[in-house]
Amino acid sequence: MQNGKISFSQLMSMAFLSALGPVIRLLPWAFARFGGGASFLALLPAAGILYTFIYGISRLLRRGQPGVSLWGLLRASGGPVTGTAVCLLLGLWLLAYTAFTLRSGVERLISCVYTEGKPWLLSTVMAALAAAAASGRLKSLAGAGRVLALLLGAVMVLVCALALPGVRVRNLLPDARLDWSGLLWSALAAVNVLSVGVYFLVFLGDTEPRTLRPGPARLAALAGLLVCLAVTVVTVGTLSAPVTEKLQFPFFVLIRNIRELKIAERFEALVIAVWVGADFMLLASLLFMLRRLAETVTGRGCKPVPALAAAAANAAGMLVSDDAFTVHRLSKYAIPLINIVVVFGVIPIMLRVGKKAKKR
Repeated sequence: MQNGKISFSQLMSMAFLSALGPVIRLLPWAFARFGGGASFLALLPAAGILYTFIYGISRLLRRGQPGVSLWGLLRASGGPVTGTAVCLLLGLWLLAYTAFTLRSGVERLISCVYTEGKPWLLSTVMAALAAAAASGRLKSLAGAGRVLALLLGAVMVLVCALALPGVRVRNLLPDARLDWSGLLWSALAAVNVLSVGVYFLVFLGDTEPRTLRPGPARLAALAGLLVCLAVTVVTVGTLSAPVTEKLQFPFFVLIRNIRELKIAERFEALVIAVWVGADFMLLASLLFMLRRLAETVTGRGCKPVPALAAAAANAAGMLVSDDAFTVHRLSKYAIPLINIVVVFGVIPIMLRVGKKAKKR
């Protein structure tokens, strides 16, 4: 069942890379919508929430059994029946999340790059590539994740640095009085996007040492927050909050307006590379998580699961909607709400129940 051990820092690199796509796609709009010009200040309470959550989760997992993944811990917490049922329900959610990630990635490519592209063709190709990666060794995927995280992180730094000359300070000031409720909603949006890292605890049994290490988790959270800060400042600071709120993909519009060195097209290509690389890592990781779920429930290797799950997600993504409007509404409202409930409700509660039962 095991495909070789990986380091916890590699695991966090995969999580960081997987969060890049949602950060670019969702955060500029959410921050402009809820927090206005000064929305970047929301990253302070977001940091507090994330670091508190990391501390709490690390305490819940401190006495976890060596070699047990998040699926194994959740199953043990609820017992053979309830625990398995919870894992299967979460598995259905991850399958739905996979379908949404696949569909939104295709929609983004069609809207910004391949305007004449066929959704079903792009979706099938992306699903097949992710399934192939998830059917192999986790160590290979983790190794690629560390390299891609460094490369794409450097690309984001370069792009944001070149966008800085267009930033106007007046666009980053509050319209009147600071909207604290708006900042809170913006903070929750940032936390929601970065909370994808919690799902990677499914691979906890594949790490060495096999326990949650708060240090790399905090470092990955800090890197994610810094990317959120950079993307928000350059996007809202250049376009202004009212304009950013009205655009589908404001960060991509910002990149198209970069004229430094007269090579704007190359920067568009770099951002597309970030999108594709981040989406690929997230899709492959989600399919690998579903494979680990099947292995946990059946007690045997389940290499065909990623291909089956990818086919199901591809079909579901194409059937859910054939228009961009519905996809964007799911991205902005339904998916974040369900994710918050799962990450900050279901998973911690189940782990807490298991820890209390172990003490009895």
